Amino acid sequence: LDTLASHIGRPLIISEFSWRAEENSSGCPNTRGAQVTVPTQEKRAENFEAFVTALMKKPYVVGYEWFQYFDQPPEGRSFDGENSNYGLVDISDRPYVKLLQTISRVNRDAERIHARAVRPGLTDPASLDDFQTACVPPEPPGGYRTAIFSDPADWRFFTWGDTSDEDTHLVARLEDGTLALQGNSGGGWGCGVSIVPERSPQAALTSKLAGAQRVIIELEADRPVEVRFLVNETGHGRPDAYSFRGINGADGEAYVSFPVTVQPGLHSYIFLLSELERNTAYGNQRGNGVLDTTGIAEVGLSFIPGQAISLKIRSISFSGSQGDQG
Repeated sequence: LDTLASHIGRPLIISEFSWRAEENSSGCPNTRGAQVTVPTQEKRAENFEAFVTALMKKPYVVGYEWFQYFDQPPEGRSFDGENSNYGLVDISDRPYVKLLQTISRVNRDAERIHARAVRPGLTDPASLDDFQTACVPPEPPGGYRTAIFSDPADWRFFTWGDTSDEDTHLVARLEDGTLALQGNSGGGWGCGVSIVPERSPQAALTSKLAGAQRVIIELEADRPVEVRFLVNETGHGRPDAYSFRGINGADGEAYVSFPVTVQPGLHSYIFLLSELERNTAYGNQRGNGVLDTTGIAEVGLSFIPGQAISLKIRSISFSGSQGDQG
């Protein structure tokens, strides 16, 4: 958020957020909709308080909006089938008391918290170095850069997406030393591509990534397109998988970056591994909360819905400091 505020130079409103609970009085199965599921109504309240308190400590965040007032119908709403417990009240207008009590208390305190917010030094260009495009900063003394994904000919890759939306399609093919992607991210939850280094034994790959701190991706686009960078640990799988056992201590977690708009032309994009967030729609949701760089299985890109895609991936490399441990 600090980076967005620096680039935009305007106040921000978080215009849609929510949590849904398995425990709900509408009978919502929560099988369609954004994957933000918690076990109980009490946990919904706890998450609201933690999230909004953190937001109000940001001086440039001037508002927030919960999604939504009432639960969605258990049988699914007519136009997209969403059937989730996002409501402050259920389908019979009965309130979720603990959640509403917490929201009322936090809302009353929001202005006091916000008044104490201290504006960080967002005008310092150095604070944005790791988020700039078209410029890869030099490595620090004693640093390294591992172009483990440097040659697309050595990649194994596959595409995926929301197959329930007929407009979603993505084709990947090797083309002139690049991985060329063409398609449309559709109107559902989007699509993406995953990449595995075919000719690098896992042990060799993981040893090279010890101490990695950021990822640098060379992308060439015909038109602007919004993407997220993805990285999965060994042992990864669906959130309901029975086991997530990986190698070198990895526990099958999946991580995702903030959205980045890829601009036309050839540019390098930098993602700090420390800035990646847990992917709540995939991977082990009960892991240790640490990206184990010596247990990385694959990387990739996901495309935000509603976009035409024409993009080439030229290289993906990790960098860090010698002697650091992943």
